[in-house]
Amino acid sequence: MTANFPRPTSRITCAGALLATKRGPLPALGDSVSLRATRGNSLAISRPTLGIDRPGPATMPVCVSELRYVGHADLMKDLDNFTAALAGVNVVGAYLPANTPGTIEHWMLNEYYKSDEAFVFAIADAMHEEYQAIVDAGFLLQIDDPDLPDGWNCLPDISLSEYRKYATMRVDALNHALKGIPREKVRLHVCWGSHHGPHHDDIPLKDIIDLIFRVNAGSFSIEASNPCHEHEWTVFEEVKLPDGATLIPGVVGHCTDFIEHPDLVAERLVRYAHCSDVRGEPIHTRGVHGALS
Repeated sequence: MTANFPRPTSRITCAGALLATKRGPLPALGDSVSLRATRGNSLAISRPTLGIDRPGPATMPVCVSELRYVGHADLMKDLDNFTAALAGVNVVGAYLPANTPGTIEHWMLNEYYKSDEAFVFAIADAMHEEYQAIVDAGFLLQIDDPDLPDGWNCLPDISLSEYRKYATMRVDALNHALKGIPREKVRLHVCWGSHHGPHHDDIPLKDIIDLIFRVNAGSFSIEASNPCHEHEWTVFEEVKLPDGATLIPGVVGHCTDFIEHPDLVAERLVRYAHCSDVRGEPIHTRGVHGALS
């Protein structure tokens, strides 16, 4: 059975949000503004606190006061809809996705908090309510974190060591948002963005895999079938999975309109199943599942 449900989106706001525009003054939007209307408009971002000037969305929300979560009604609608859809249906499990604080930061500028860290951790505090509600409703929480790999492409002027420091803080903020939620209730998904482009400047998996495994999650879904990253299955010949963790390589992709042959998908799965971590324990004994990249 397949069905389409509204994705639980980020529903945080501040008391006096503004809409930033590159074509004039900043008009006030009243007492609140939702990220829902602005997310996904562009892959390009602008982060003034990093001194980077690049094309970005024509409009972005701007945080000008303390952030708080205001999406309770919309979130409950998502949860109720999904619960109703699953009634009477035999499923192994069910999950709902939510974005990370670092990804949300892409789409909201900060003019209130004194540092990037304070801003991202404030987003984390707000998003904890959404994460906890998804788990309390009985669903697995999938944390979608395209920011972790593709933030590298948004920050072309920093070194790898600087980027790892940048990403580590945002992973720590995510773990802060996950406080009190059991690891086995959390699945992390990372990818290099779904845009159809050359991806030749993507950061290699080997440079961030330890940061991915730093997240307090019980399973890790990693894009694994596009031409720039399919070869990176070899990373798992050397890298140790966290104890008890499950690896979910994305063995079916969407980078072209070709439909992969089942034998190709099977080959991808077998590669991972035959990998061994640094202790020599086959990964397949600890769980490998296929997923869409």
